Amino acid sequence: MESNTKPILSHDAYTVGWISALPLELAAARAMLDHVHPPLPQGAGDDNVYTLGAIGKHNIVLACLLSGQMGNNSAAVVAARMTATFTAIRFSLMVGIDGGCPSDEHDIRLGDVVVSKPGKTDGGVIQFDFGRTVAEGRFIRNGALNAPPTLLLNAISAMQADQNLYRARIEQHISSVNSKHGREEYAHPGWENDLLFQSHYDHGGDLPTYKHFRDSRFQQAYILQGMGGLGKTQIVLEYLYQALDFQKLKETMMPETRTSEGNRVAVLRWLESHDNWVLVFDNADDSNFSYEDWIPDDKGNPTLRQILFTNRDERLAGANIVNFKENIPLMSQAESVDLFNMTNSTTAGASDRSRESVLALVERLGKLSLAITLASAYLREYSSVTVTEYLKLLKNFSGRSKLFRYKRSFSNYNHSIMSTWEISFIKVQADNPQAAEMLTILRFLENKGVPFDRLK
Repeated sequence: MESNTKPILSHDAYTVGWISALPLELAAARAMLDHVHPPLPQGAGDDNVYTLGAIGKHNIVLACLLSGQMGNNSAAVVAARMTATFTAIRFSLMVGIDGGCPSDEHDIRLGDVVVSKPGKTDGGVIQFDFGRTVAEGRFIRNGALNAPPTLLLNAISAMQADQNLYRARIEQHISSVNSKHGREEYAHPGWENDLLFQSHYDHGGDLPTYKHFRDSRFQQAYILQGMGGLGKTQIVLEYLYQALDFQKLKETMMPETRTSEGNRVAVLRWLESHDNWVLVFDNADDSNFSYEDWIPDDKGNPTLRQILFTNRDERLAGANIVNFKENIPLMSQAESVDLFNMTNSTTAGASDRSRESVLALVERLGKLSLAITLASAYLREYSSVTVTEYLKLLKNFSGRSKLFRYKRSFSNYNHSIMSTWEISFIKVQADNPQAAEMLTILRFLENKGVPFDRLK
């Protein structure tokens, strides 16, 4: 945009209307002007705010939609007022920033300028509420508007020819605009900052999990909630295995300290000074523990920092510091059967393993992944036991288990998990009393700190 201005022109000198939906788009439009013209008087019924100017030999009127009022109605009002004040306008353009999905037919890239023209089945102007894009990338159109004016279509053909012969001209124009009005926030951010989804990802419709897809450049915290045995820990572990590279953490050893407080500070300092990490609080069900003391400060512009909690009760740890909470549902009946079959591939007792007996078993186990996995392991180890016999064991143990005498903190905990544990323990006790005695002793020890030599 030139600093000098031209003499005041009449209303009839302006032949092109340019409407932007957002102030950011209007700023880009102003940057395209070669000259800015002084404002002209408007009628009493015209509340639009115009920027007048010229690009080459074309005199142009710029306007923006009302602040906070998007859509067809607002655009129609602005266009009607503009053409009433500038009666010589030959056509108006709606120019703005939009998104698109590339396809084999349309190679759309970030930063492209897209100009519509008539196609095989439409006139080239498609009203945004006359169709929708489905998950497969297809646009289902149920309406269209008239084609652009003939003058514009001829101009497009001429520009396409010029682009083939004089490609450098457009690049020079863009470079000139950037040099005059370049600002850091409008500069290319660099390929390393692209936020792209996997090509095979299928976005579901109206899912609350859209909140997951936030700008990953900021530290985020999530909670996975659900009763014991749903598989919360396994979900987190699978996420870590797929998404994380622990090599950098292994190479960058944190300083050793002698106190737990020193360890905590060392961990926090390391996390605050590094990016690309995931911090997991598994089974965060202790209401007396201050998890907030273990959360690093969100300083600067951290990238790919994520914090995951798993717990059973939304009133407990992390509930007040998370960005997103996901309640893990029970598996469906079909998923439960698939898990059982996948974890128990043995053919022993196959004559008893009818669909009805397996359905009865997974229902008895509450469709909990942990309970199904434990039962499957038992049947795989003791292949002479049939599914029907195991169901009888479940009914007997669930009614008399001594462990159920104690009141649990979580009333929604499914007793089928305890039953499967006790069935397995009783069997171990009968087959190998020494192993059962060792397990009884180990229950008093921290499970993460038992020396392997003690188990030999």
